[in-house]
Amino acid sequence: MTFKVTSEHLFVACHFKQILWQNIALWCRIPPIVAFDFKDLMNLYDFSPGSRNRKKAMHAVVLTTMCIWKTRNEVLFHNDRPNAFKVLEQVKALGFMRVKSRAKESVLTWKDWSSFSGFR
Repeated sequence: MTFKVTSEHLFVACHFKQILWQNIALWCRIPPIVAFDFKDLMNLYDFSPGSRNRKKAMHAVVLTTMCIWKTRNEVLFHNDRPNAFKVLEQVKALGFMRVKSRAKESVLTWKDWSSFSGFR
């Protein structure tokens, strides 16, 4: 039996990813994320409340969350159990580094980022 993993399954439809997106919504203080396909996720920042900087941060979070290949590979090839909390913490860390390094005048602190409160 062959199982084909699609981008929709990997990023939207699988149960693990749905839990992760809901945890991200809680962290980012936005309504629950309802996505039907990959495009919905890529356009999420358009519908996010707040300032331009907050929308950019939300977009960075989505892009960072797409980097779950490591988790997927650990589950598939090493029989690890997926851990949504661990992945959320990785998203927070990688997202912070991405936003902090790309910002022109970044006064964003880890404390503000980890509570997603450094944006208006």
